[in-house]
Amino acid sequence: MMSGCSEAGTAEVDAASHSDFAGELVDMSGSGGGFTLTFKSADLAQFHGGEELYYRLKEGTALVGTLQHLPIPASGPMTFTIPNVLVAGHNYSLQFWSDRNSNGTCEAAPTDHTWARRVPSSGLVTGDVTVTFPHSTSTSPGDDICP
Repeated sequence: MMSGCSEAGTAEVDAASHSDFAGELVDMSGSGGGFTLTFKSADLAQFHGGEELYYRLKEGTALVGTLQHLPIPASGPMTFTIPNVLVAGHNYSLQFWSDRNSNGTCEAAPTDHTWARRVPSSGLVTGDVTVTFPHSTSTSPGDDICP
């Protein structure tokens, strides 16, 4: 179980324009194909507002693009998009965590809160995909994404 979540955030951002760990601008849109991945959470900010959300897209064990991060807004919903990153006929894992202690490193819960979602939720990519994420305070084995 995760605990100790703080109050919360509002933002809609284009993830392709945000920086990676090294602070360089990274455009993940050239990483794959012609379909867009959109992440939406109505309540992430309620529990993690003001923290950084780190995320990465993987196909099998291969990283697609680079590790990215965005500020979680102080209140309201959070949405980000990664244009042109998904390839038809493939499936992926969107792995993400809230950096609770602000050290830029993924650490197992309860230090950081970690999640993973299959993209698409079943089958293979046939078009644009939206991952809708309701905040959860419990984890499953697939959510243990830290090295």
